[in-house]
Amino acid sequence: MAKRASAVAEADHRDTEELGTRQRLLLTAERLIAEAGVGQVSMRQIGAEAGARNLSAVLYHFGSLDGVIAAILEYRMAPIERRRSAMLDELVADKTKQITVNDVLNAVVWPLAEQMLTRAGPNHYVGFVAATYRTPRLDSWGAVNPRFRRGLVRSYIILRRLLPN
Repeated sequence: MAKRASAVAEADHRDTEELGTRQRLLLTAERLIAEAGVGQVSMRQIGAEAGARNLSAVLYHFGSLDGVIAAILEYRMAPIERRRSAMLDELVADKTKQITVNDVLNAVVWPLAEQMLTRAGPNHYVGFVAATYRTPRLDSWGAVNPRFRRGLVRSYIILRRLLPN
């Protein structure tokens, strides 16, 4: 298992070598948190694994581990939210079609699935999100910028209208 984790880390490092420092730190932090959990990852470890020459690079770019987490959420949620909002806009705009629960759930889930399936660079987002949910001190919903929650809130409102109870 340790050999496999090392091979994955090595492959991810190769994939991130050409990225800028901030993005390399971000993707490395995402992977480390997905693998070990929030409480097991230090800012120094993120910097070292990302190949940052200055081990305080994480502090410089993000301020704190909470800042790293917020930046990862923003990095991944922005395209997911754009896609989700576009799908909801299409649903609402089509006056000839009655919106179903399935339509709304597709708009909720599919943008995340697309993000995972595109595999444009290393992507440990689902594991990262699972790790943040397992961290009691961390309010995952509160850590997400409100502008990236709009699609989920809209989906909830539409579902409330569609479901009798």
